[in-house]
Amino acid sequence: MRPDSTTVVSVDAETGAAVLIGIPRDLQYAPFPEDSPLSALYPDGYGRDGCEVDVCQFNSISTEVEIYHPELYPDAAERGSSPGIEATREAAEGVTGLTIQYYALIDMWGFQDLIDALGGVTISVPEAVPIHTDDTFTEVLEWIGPGVVHMNGYTALWYARSRHDTTDYDRMLRQRQLQEAIMQQFTPANVLSKFESIADAGAQVVRTDVPQSMLGFFVDLAGKTREQEIVSVELTPLGDVDPEDPDFAYIRQLVADATAPAAPAEP
Repeated sequence: MRPDSTTVVSVDAETGAAVLIGIPRDLQYAPFPEDSPLSALYPDGYGRDGCEVDVCQFNSISTEVEIYHPELYPDAAERGSSPGIEATREAAEGVTGLTIQYYALIDMWGFQDLIDALGGVTISVPEAVPIHTDDTFTEVLEWIGPGVVHMNGYTALWYARSRHDTTDYDRMLRQRQLQEAIMQQFTPANVLSKFESIADAGAQVVRTDVPQSMLGFFVDLAGKTREQEIVSVELTPLGDVDPEDPDFAYIRQLVADATAPAAPAEP
C-alpha cells in the first residue's frame, strides 16, 4: 500500500488554530529522527543511496517497511498501528520537525461512503476536473465544474484523485480544499443527525490510534478550529520547496513559522 495523500495537521490545543502541512508523495530523501530504527538503514535520508522497492520516495516507505522490515516495529499492532504506519509517521516527523502524537488512515473507498453518509460536500471548482472511465486516468467520462458543485462521495473522490492533464501538486491543492470544506461544513449537529450512517461508513474508513478518551476533547477543539481560517503549508514548488532536492532545514523553518503560537494581543 502506498498512501495517496499525506497531511500533517498541527492544532493549537488551546485556541484550535490549525495548520495543514501537505507532504508530496514523491518527496525524496525523507530523513528519520535519530531514535527511529530506519535512521540506521538510511542515515542520509530515504532512498538517497537506493531502497528495496521500485520507487524511492515518501509514499514508498510504508510499502517497504511492511514487506521487508516489519520486525523493526514489533509493538506497532499492540498500539493500534502497523510497521508501515509507524515508519511513515517517523518520516513525517523527520521532514517537518514536529512530534506526531496520533495518526488517522483514511481508506479511499470508505471515504466515498463517508461523504455520502454526511450528505455530500460543496466545493467551488475553479477549473473543470475530469472523471475518468477507469483507473488508467486517460479516457474522460465526464467533467466536474467549473463553478460551485455539491459533490456526492463518488464525485468528491474523483475530484481528489483525478490525474488527467494535471500534476500531483494540483491534486494536493484539491485534496486540501476538500479537507477544509469538510471541516467547515460538517458541524456536530449535522454529524449527530446522521450518526448511524456515518458510524457504518466509519467502520471501513478510519484506522487511528486516537484514544477514545480523547474524542470529547477533539470535538470541542474542532469547534474552535471551525471558527478560524485554516493555514496551509504545501511542501511543493508552490511553497518554494523542490521535492526532488528538498532543503529540510528550510522546510522545518517553514513549518515552525506556520505553527508558532500567535503572540498575545496587546492590552
